[in-house]
Amino acid sequence: MPQNLLEYANPKKEIVSIRVINRLKIWSKKKWDKYNNLNVDFN
Repeated sequence: MPQNLLEYANPKKEIVSIRVINRLKIWSKKKWDKYNNLNVDFN
């Protein structure tokens, strides 16, 4: 993984990988949990 993407993702211990159509997204677990909790649809 390129250095600039590693710095942006900032993984420390755990990562989350998500496949979206033809892309692979890698998040730090901490950032993913924060992002995912902001996008919860309760309807």
